[in-house]
Amino acid sequence: MTPTEEFQKADSLLERGAFNEAADIYLKLMQKEKSLTPFCQYRLAAISNSAGDPMTAYDLYYSAFTGKPDIASNLYVADHTSHNYVFRGKKIEKELAACPICGNKSL
Repeated sequence: MTPTEEFQKADSLLERGAFNEAADIYLKLMQKEKSLTPFCQYRLAAISNSAGDPMTAYDLYYSAFTGKPDIASNLYVADHTSHNYVFRGKKIEKELAACPICGNKSL
């Protein structure tokens, strides 16, 4: 099976909710086929997010977009709103001490 076929198999598993099996394939592909690393990181980020680990997801998405800034054009169909997105680096974001809407300090 080619690396592309393995990636497609992992995507199929991911769609069916077989997160652990899909993650295993993505992790192995990252070692075997370096050109697929950003794509695998992107999918692993989705798995992390679904598993309730947003910080790992954030790090994986950042790595994926850093490795391939135009990754969205390869992952989404041409009429998808994110298809033309190109990552241009992190923006400086202010850290909030309280919710800007309700003022709650426990963010």
